[in-house]
Amino acid sequence: MQFRSKPITLLIFFISNLLSVVAQETIVTNRPLNFNGVTVVGNNYLQFENGVNYNGSNFNYFENMIRYGLPFKADVFLQQQINFTHTSYNPYIGLKKKLFSEDDFFVGSSALAAININGAYYYQLLLRRNLNERFKINLYTEFYNFRFDSHKESISLTYSYAKILSFTTEFFTQNFDSKTAQLNFANTVLINKDVQLDVNGGKNLYFNTYYINFGLSFRFYTK
Repeated sequence: MQFRSKPITLLIFFISNLLSVVAQETIVTNRPLNFNGVTVVGNNYLQFENGVNYNGSNFNYFENMIRYGLPFKADVFLQQQINFTHTSYNPYIGLKKKLFSEDDFFVGSSALAAININGAYYYQLLLRRNLNERFKINLYTEFYNFRFDSHKESISLTYSYAKILSFTTEFFTQNFDSKTAQLNFANTVLINKDVQLDVNGGKNLYFNTYYINFGLSFRFYTK
C-alpha cells in the first residue's frame, strides 16, 4: 500500500502546483536589474513596469513591460524599449511560468520565453534561494535563438527591510566575456501594495561606462 501511495502523492503535488492560483499581497516586479524575478504576476492583475535610462551623457531610452497574471502560476507580457536617439521598435511578447516555490523545493524557479515581430526569441531560467527572512540570492541565465554562444548571466544578492525597502547588488556578464562584466546596484521602495519606485545603476568593470535607471511600476486588479 505504501508503494502505491507514493506516485499518487507525487501526482497530486504536480497537479496542485500547476492549477493553484497565485495570490499576492503586494506588487512584485521584474525590475530593477537585468534578471527577471522568479515571482509571476498575481491572477487577474494587469501590471505596468516602466523605466527611463541615463547612459552618462543623455537619457537614451524608455523601457516598459506590461504583464497580465494567469490562473496557473504564469503571466503573459509585452516587453518594449523605445530609443530616444534613433527610431526603432522591436517589442517582444512572451510567457513566464512559475515552476517551483521554495515551499515545494530547495529553490524557487521560473522559466520564461519570448519572441519578437522579427522572429527572434530568447528564453530564461530563473532561480532564487531565500537565505533567511531578509536575504535572498538570485541566479539568472538567458539564451537567444537556441544559440549557446549567445547568452547572459547574473548573480545577485537582495536585502529586504520591513517588506518596504530592498537593496540589491548584481554581477552581470554576457557570454562570460570580461569586457561585458558589470557591477550593478539597485534600491526599491514600496509606496503602497500596488505601486513601486526604484532606482538602479551600474558600471562596466572593463570600460569607463555607467548608467542610471529610474523606474515606476504599478498594477490594477481587473475583476
